[in-house]
Amino acid sequence: MAHFKQNTLHSLAGDPLKKYAEGKDHFLFRLDEAVDWHEFTPGLLEAYKGKAKLGESPYHPLILFKMLLLAYVLNTSERAIEEQCYWFIPARLFVGLGIYDAVPDHSTLTLFKQRLQKHSGIDGFKAIFDGIIKQAMAKGVRLGSMQIVDSVHTSANVNSDRDRERHEQPALAAGRPGGKPSADPDATVVHKGKRLVTRANGTVEQRELMHLGYKTHVSQDAETGIVTSIKPTTGCSADNEQFLDLVKSDTELGVTADTYTADKGYDDGELHAELKKQGKHSALMLNRKRTEKKDANKEQWMAMLSDEFYQAGIRIRYRIERTFGEAKLWHRLGLARYRGVANFRIQSYMTFMAINLKRILWLLEGARLRLP
Repeated sequence: MAHFKQNTLHSLAGDPLKKYAEGKDHFLFRLDEAVDWHEFTPGLLEAYKGKAKLGESPYHPLILFKMLLLAYVLNTSERAIEEQCYWFIPARLFVGLGIYDAVPDHSTLTLFKQRLQKHSGIDGFKAIFDGIIKQAMAKGVRLGSMQIVDSVHTSANVNSDRDRERHEQPALAAGRPGGKPSADPDATVVHKGKRLVTRANGTVEQRELMHLGYKTHVSQDAETGIVTSIKPTTGCSADNEQFLDLVKSDTELGVTADTYTADKGYDDGELHAELKKQGKHSALMLNRKRTEKKDANKEQWMAMLSDEFYQAGIRIRYRIERTFGEAKLWHRLGLARYRGVANFRIQSYMTFMAINLKRILWLLEGARLRLP
């Protein structure tokens, strides 16, 4: 039988404190009750040696996982969440710590992530991400008929100027190669197209915008705003090549949307054909080259422009940008917290997990998280 460190949450002092605090109706108390967190314990225990049946008693895996999650919900770092759980009673009770319990330090959280990565890669995080959505659907959250697909970029956690100097550094001595690798070798260039940029002297020039970092490919339910599937990748991955993986993941989750919409970067004949094959409507935004060419093959695309499902999809496509703005402004997705694509995948799943939990609490109970 698994054994963990003793907990004072339900002690003589812990119970009255918990009842008093819950009476204040804090968002974190509602969040704790809205999800059956213990459903995820078996999967998390797989990362423990002997499933926590051997050796010294560890912290319960839910305590460590909820501390990690709370860092994203409250828009703070893992170092800072240690202090939050020490002083902030709703945070302490949410993660499952009693008033007299020691708070795991940030190095314990790092080791916990490493164990999860080593055991199951990103699949363990995906299982919890999917499980939360399935629980919400079982409680009455109803997804709509349209899915929006797009990608959001995240800058690598490196100093771009110094990184460029490292790469351009010449050989210092015979037999020693120059051009040191990037401080984050997994990060690749994200091309954001050409934009008009005003220089410091007031002149305007066209410049290609590029970011060194990563991408998260996202499928979002247009009705509820819940992100149903994500695929974190390096920055150079093509958007259209990730599209079908998102559709497949949606289907496995139980999403029954009949229309998919996305911007012009997803205008691929194979994608239009595959959606039709699956009995879904394509509202992937068409490039002008399809509708302005002078041959008979454009008739099917002209008909698509006037299709009611296409027009409805294009009208609501902007909604996913609000989610991306929220992810960057309130959950630090604009900058990678760690280095390496494996660590970025964790950041991406935890970020959109936090956003989904906020959506679900609002849909089920009308509760909002208000951050300072």
